[in-house]
Amino acid sequence: MEMEKFSYDNGIVRKFLIATVIFGVVGMLVGLLAALQLVFPSLGFATDFLTFGRIRPLHTNAVIFAFVGNGIFAGVYYSLQRLLKSRMWSDLLSNINFWGWQLIIVSAVLTLPFGYTTGKEYAELEWPIDIAMFGQEQEYVLINVYEEPRASVSSMVSLRDILSEASNDSLVEEKHRLSEKHPNLKISTESIYGDPNKAIVLYSTQEEVDAIVMGSKGASSLTKLFLGSAAISAMQSAKMPVFVVPESYQFDGMSKVLLAVDLVKDDTHIVRQFVLSMLKKHKSKLTILTVTEDEDKIELDKVENAYTMHNSLEDIEHDFDVIEGEEVSAIIQNYARENDYDLVVTIPREAPWFKRALNPSISKNLVEHLQKPMLALH
Repeated sequence: MEMEKFSYDNGIVRKFLIATVIFGVVGMLVGLLAALQLVFPSLGFATDFLTFGRIRPLHTNAVIFAFVGNGIFAGVYYSLQRLLKSRMWSDLLSNINFWGWQLIIVSAVLTLPFGYTTGKEYAELEWPIDIAMFGQEQEYVLINVYEEPRASVSSMVSLRDILSEASNDSLVEEKHRLSEKHPNLKISTESIYGDPNKAIVLYSTQEEVDAIVMGSKGASSLTKLFLGSAAISAMQSAKMPVFVVPESYQFDGMSKVLLAVDLVKDDTHIVRQFVLSMLKKHKSKLTILTVTEDEDKIELDKVENAYTMHNSLEDIEHDFDVIEGEEVSAIIQNYARENDYDLVVTIPREAPWFKRALNPSISKNLVEHLQKPMLALH
């Protein structure tokens, strides 16, 4: 009986190891440059391509996906063959894996310095893949939550059926109206029975939606109470961004955006994750507003966080403003109106001044009286 002879494919292992070393050196050098820029901002060399906000994601992607990713593939190809006592089934497929992975990495290297990014931390590499697949289709879900008023048991069944039918009819009508105006949008509908203050957030969490958009009314009515409380509940408890748009608001671009923050450590990450791509798309100017009880005694860590945020937003036109006061919601409202901002962005969290801004009374004032679109980030 003749023994079968074979050899392991060490060539593919060698390729991944070489790529690991190359991208490891490149990624760490870029990381060193990004770190030095925090101390010496002039190391951006007066060019947009080498600013901190652009080379920081390049560094993380190079180290995580190029350096570590190639190292993992090298380990898998080396150990798997020896574990199974068999050569890889196809050298061609192994090479497609190698060159395809390098192509994705090179796509990031060529695009991130130009500012083309999703703005999602550690997920910037999504967009070259999306482009290669002719774009990722977004779906918009129209939701109507209904509940019947308190009634006797005998009348509740028929009333719920009536409300359900009316809810479905209104959703179909609204979908038809939007489809005529925006024929390329993928729109679906969902009619939900339950408490609006809980059902919207629960559905959004279960379905893993990217953002919630809600309307609000400023008139003194039951509708105002309903929409206001539902919007406040979503802003406080949702884990995804929540847009609140006044009924009377007419969209006319987004040239000026106000970001009200407390300058805590996580603010930079949250802002980059969602706002950055939106600001780039609309070419918006960003103003970062901080309210403090004593303007002359701002904590050192907040100053450092402001500097970090400034570096991460270098490719976005932005400025900072600090206002002294205790009436947070009133200050935000007046500042937004006086400077005519198109969008007010807040970051709900348990922080010294913003914790007060999120209690029901102040949030209600922001939602009902600001009469500007609001975006709550989490």
